[in-house]
Amino acid sequence: MFLTRPSIAASAGQRPFDCHPQTSARSGQHDNRVEHDEETIRSADYLLDIGPAAGQHGGKIVASGTPAEVMNNPDSITGQYLAHKLTIAVPKKRRLGNGKALVIRGARETILKISM
Repeated sequence: MFLTRPSIAASAGQRPFDCHPQTSARSGQHDNRVEHDEETIRSADYLLDIGPAAGQHGGKIVASGTPAEVMNNPDSITGQYLAHKLTIAVPKKRRLGNGKALVIRGARETILKISM
């Protein structure tokens, strides 16, 4: 799925499916975005995996098709993660915070309204 804005950047506490309409070519709705949320990617009708890496090392269509087709494409790193052939290990020990916080004041756009 190639999306115009990441759904994962939604307001705090929202899941991606709360942030945009259901994406389905069958329903006549189309939603194009850059996406990194596995659940949202798996629910897509059609994916474009652009890579093979970021920046100057990317920009080529590595794989395209349904999520299942992308998962079965050995050239797709995204597909390998979706198929759980590649994983990112969760650290056994997380670092402690430094006590500082990011504060946004005067936000005017809906996606930026964060209450603390």
